[in-house]
Amino acid sequence: MCKECNSTFNEMSGTVMAGLKKPDTFQQSVELLIDSISIRKVAIKLGISTHTAFDWRHKVLSGLTSVASTKMEGLVECDDKQMSISQKGDKHLNRPPYKRPSDRKTKRGVGNDKISIVVSTDRKGNSQMQVAKVGRIDRDSLERTVGLLIDKDNILCSDSHPSIIAWAKEKHIEHHTFIANKQKIKDKVYHVQHVNSLDSLLERWLIKFFGISSKYLQNYLSWFVLLQKTKNAKDILVAFAKQIMLSNNAINSFNKIPQKYHELITLQY
Repeated sequence: MCKECNSTFNEMSGTVMAGLKKPDTFQQSVELLIDSISIRKVAIKLGISTHTAFDWRHKVLSGLTSVASTKMEGLVECDDKQMSISQKGDKHLNRPPYKRPSDRKTKRGVGNDKISIVVSTDRKGNSQMQVAKVGRIDRDSLERTVGLLIDKDNILCSDSHPSIIAWAKEKHIEHHTFIANKQKIKDKVYHVQHVNSLDSLLERWLIKFFGISSKYLQNYLSWFVLLQKTKNAKDILVAFAKQIMLSNNAINSFNKIPQKYHELITLQY
């Protein structure tokens, strides 16, 4: 690893991860992030408790705000994806715990039992995934999530979601829409195949964690986006580490996770 990255690892390990048993434990934990290892396996490999492994992971991931702030270039594909609300790990449930997936009673379509995620990607590989709101997305939630990333200099491709159509019109963005299972490509250029592929990759990647808490969903999305961003780098560890180093506010962001989750669940935009 480069000297700059090595020194920064040491500095971050002293602030983000107190009580290290070895000087290189932080670097090892980042390597395990790249390998997408479960919390239990991380704890075993590093010789720490699962609680400590969990805190370390999410303190690091909470600093990945810079990953979601990359301005999109040229043609952009956008999609809204839904995930069922999960209270995994919460000891104060307002309902009986689910013992199996079939215990969950969900309605078809988008309802208040699901969280909407705005997924966008350009043709240069810049991707973004942001938790938008509980229930169906609207113009306000689109503006909050991608308003600074997509503008009239871009060309937008998406499905025919009415809120995306209205938002693009309001922003004066050239917009091409597609109806699922009908038209797949226009003029040999415009399509939503990249963003749909990204959705599928996310679903397959999340399976290895056996369900994640909605409280930490944004951290997992940022983690996945960073993995996609650095997968072709010459030295993935260095590229991954440099993105982590861009934030000096990780601990503060980590401490605000419960508050942000409470606002997400209780506030209906």
